[in-house]
Amino acid sequence: MNPNLTFPRAGRFTCLRQSLAALLLSAISLPAFAQFVPGSGGSVPDIAPLVDAVDSIGGLLVYQTHRRNDTFGGGNHPELDVEFFPPSEFGASAYVLQRSFTGTDGWADVPFGMDVLRTPNDSYDNFSFEPDGNYYYRLRVEGGPRDGQVSNVVYAPVTTVETRFAGWGVDSSMFITGITYPWVGYGLTSSFDVRKLSDDSAVSGGLSLQWYRVHPRTGEMTEITGATSATYATTLDDVGGWNIICRATGDESTVGGFIQVTAGGGVMIPNLAFVSEFTAEGFRLNLHKSVPSLAPGDLKLTYYDEGTMMNVDVPIDTVTPIGGNASFRIGVTLPGGVDQFTLSNQSEVWKLGEEFEHHPGIPSMFIEFLTIDIEPDITVMQPEPKVLADNRGKINFGKVRLKKRSRAKVFTVRSDGGKTLAGLSVGTSGSASRDFLLTRLPVSTLASGDSATFKVTFKPRSTGTRKAKVQVRSNDPDESPFDINVTGKGK
Repeated sequence: MNPNLTFPRAGRFTCLRQSLAALLLSAISLPAFAQFVPGSGGSVPDIAPLVDAVDSIGGLLVYQTHRRNDTFGGGNHPELDVEFFPPSEFGASAYVLQRSFTGTDGWADVPFGMDVLRTPNDSYDNFSFEPDGNYYYRLRVEGGPRDGQVSNVVYAPVTTVETRFAGWGVDSSMFITGITYPWVGYGLTSSFDVRKLSDDSAVSGGLSLQWYRVHPRTGEMTEITGATSATYATTLDDVGGWNIICRATGDESTVGGFIQVTAGGGVMIPNLAFVSEFTAEGFRLNLHKSVPSLAPGDLKLTYYDEGTMMNVDVPIDTVTPIGGNASFRIGVTLPGGVDQFTLSNQSEVWKLGEEFEHHPGIPSMFIEFLTIDIEPDITVMQPEPKVLADNRGKINFGKVRLKKRSRAKVFTVRSDGGKTLAGLSVGTSGSASRDFLLTRLPVSTLASGDSATFKVTFKPRSTGTRKAKVQVRSNDPDESPFDINVTGKGK
């Protein structure tokens, strides 16, 4: 019985099941990729977390500045829309919007009727108003521990061009680059709709585009060099919690003002993982990429309480590196009577998970949670009773003349779990897959304790070393396909 347990989907959590002395997890129908040597994928970069600025707040952003038709009567007016974290984010009761001609001095509260422009409550997160000039803007905090502090500064000029931004969009479909959000390399395509105020007709051209990385806590914007087209693919430089924003700026002839839209949350690094040495007291977490550090507070273990209909946290006692930062012993005391748990990683830089092949010919997808199951369990032997390890070692067929056949080797597949081993089939993969000839398994299911055999023969199609994988597919959740490395030499 193989004690290795693989986890897919760790950002949306890992499911663990406890059955008697062992923890089990329901099988999934999609075949997981073979396990790996921990740390063989390199390392996750050590990226410092993005934190609040000292003695100030952040998050002020100009959403758009353009013109809009007057609601009553003829004519039009400039309009400025700004967004920000609500005052409650910083323990404040309200903000007042301030303006300055220079952005460095001469700050004054923005007038609004007989008063100033102030948030009406601590949950308010935007202002939309008519500016009367070209100003720099910032927020002033009222109440709470940050009373009197100010925010980051933004600039919003008034435009005279009679156009408005009627719509915008950011598409993050996996079909742009073949990679899904939020993983490094996923594609973003922006689109903007501009209309004339006179007849609401569409305006073509007149916009220039620029993508930015925006610090989510301070509002600091960093221009992404060369990212000036509608489509942008995220990179490692975007990792760590940055917001990605596309700004469309009018040429002040065809289109006036600008609009900038946020494309979503931070960009993450997928980190393949599997679990081994799993007991009621904890488990070993193995990572494809080593990480700078991992502490109990970085992981979250929970279970769903049917009685209260709430998730309950299970404290993680210890996280101990085992021979480097690619394997960790996770110590935890699991509550009795609970048969399902979820595990998530709290990092803004990387996530736990696995890759799955959904359909032949379509790129594999990274799934943000890990699946654990030791039933049903597949055992492969060659020769019986020698037990093979999934994707470990190799079976050598020796030297064989071209177009001749080696002696067949017999492989035995046995069901060692408590449930039926189903969906059984065998095949080959690799550059020399056609050099290894397989017989079919006589059955597609095996009851617990039953076994079946198939044969493999080496018939080289070329001289030199020939390598391939013989793959046994089944409903085993952590060893399907079960990979057998085979080799031989043509002469």
